[in-house]
Amino acid sequence: MMESRVENQVITHTVMTQNIFTGVSIGTFQEDFQLCEADFLRLKSEGSPLTNWSLNILFASIGYGMSILPKWISEIAGKPEKVSQSEWLVLFLGLFVSLMFLIASKFMLNEKKELLNRMAQHFKSAPKTRQFVRGQK
Repeated sequence: MMESRVENQVITHTVMTQNIFTGVSIGTFQEDFQLCEADFLRLKSEGSPLTNWSLNILFASIGYGMSILPKWISEIAGKPEKVSQSEWLVLFLGLFVSLMFLIASKFMLNEKKELLNRMAQHFKSAPKTRQFVRGQK
């Protein structure tokens, strides 16, 4: 049987170990991203000012559509009230402008997107190290 402790020796044969890693885990460590409160609030924000404008115009268009809905129902029922072409044009123009603002907001850089890009760059460039950590799960 071999000694229970091997130090400063050249090992030329297989050494069987038992429970050498009891209570030891392997951890991966990486430098933290320093997130301040202002950055946290930027991440919580829903979108850009263009997104807000898009939603406002959308809701205004929906409201306008609801106001001409009774005329349209009367028109379908065969009554003399009709929705004019200019009313339809205004409704579709509002929906179109809302959609254009929404699409533009997706391509414009804002503070939230810039912060997310900085975070992505940090985690790509910060080195990761693996270490043995003694402790319990």
